[in-house]
Amino acid sequence: FVAGGRGVAPLVFLAERLYRDRPAHATITRSAVLGAGTAEDILCVRDFTRAGCGVMIATDDGSRGKKGLVTDLLREILEKERVPGQTTVYACGPDAMLRTVALCAHQTGAQAFGSFDAHMACGVGHCYGCVVKTIAGYRRACTDGPVFDLKEIVWEE
Repeated sequence: FVAGGRGVAPLVFLAERLYRDRPAHATITRSAVLGAGTAEDILCVRDFTRAGCGVMIATDDGSRGKKGLVTDLLREILEKERVPGQTTVYACGPDAMLRTVALCAHQTGAQAFGSFDAHMACGVGHCYGCVVKTIAGYRRACTDGPVFDLKEIVWEE
């Protein structure tokens, strides 16, 4: 799980659900990689721990965990600990973070899904204010997402 800023909250629910619903015989390694500007901005560490995750933290100012971006930690994890063809990354945070998560996943052979924090004016698909550009055309985050396979996203240059 890779979360930047307020992207932490939705991933806690997913981590808890996956932990609760895991097969009894499954050996699954879970890591939560949390990033924020400062130590005070880090949220939900205990929640991820209760959901069976090892937690790693990155802060922009280095006041807690590793100094730098959450995606720097993700890259290290994927390069060291991934199981080819069996690693899935779930991410939620700013678009720039999701773009880097997609790149890290592509380079290491991991699968990655991202929850887009688009502004949803109507929330029912009528206004097209929350579109995400994909290889299949524009999709609405409110009705087609907000979670998308990151390999399907067309990232703007």
